[in-house]
This record gives sequence, structure tokens and C-alpha cells, in this order.
Amino acid sequence: MTSRELTEWQAFAQLEPLPEARADLRAALLSAVIANRHRGRNEQAHKVAEFLLDFEDRPAPSDDELLSKMEAIVAALGGNNTDGHDQQTPSPTGDGREGVHDGAVE
Repeated sequence: MTSRELTEWQAFAQLEPLPEARADLRAALLSAVIANRHRGRNEQAHKVAEFLLDFEDRPAPSDDELLSKMEAIVAALGGNNTDGHDQQTPSPTGDGREGVHDGAVE
């Protein structure tokens, strides 16, 4: 492909997004519809842009940010572990490897 052809394709992609970009947009739209359907009455509506994939470089989140996000996920799923300690159910085989046996996740 010549430089000119590459430039033409780039210009075309700006005018008519390639199929994968459209697929990402459709997935984001569907995700926003589902999230808005299940949001609380007093919650602000989600925007499609919140669900678009972003492939640009960004700094890795800090441990505190990751912990905060995980606590929010646990709370959203009905969990109540607020004391900071892991709550593990004993492994059915007694080997201490909760949820992982012979390389499979249960």
C-alpha cells in the first residue's frame, strides 16, 4: 500500500467508520440502554460515551482506586464485606484453593 492509498483510507475512515468502529458504537449504545433500564429512579442517566472502548494509553490505576472499584462491585452485587478481611468459603476438597481445582474455575 502506498502512502497515498493509506491517506485515502484514513480519510475514508473519518467519513465512513469502518465496521468494527460501528460495532463498538452499537455495543456501547446497547450497554447504555441496559444500564439506564436498570438504574435507580434518582440516578443520572448513563451516556453512550461512558461505554465506548478507549484504546489510548492511560496511567494504571492506583491500589486505592482498584480497591474502591472492587468494593463498589461487591456492594452492587449484594456483598457486605466492609471490614477489609477476605471472607472465603472452605474449598469442597479441603485444599484451600477456593474456586480453582485442576486448572478449572468453578
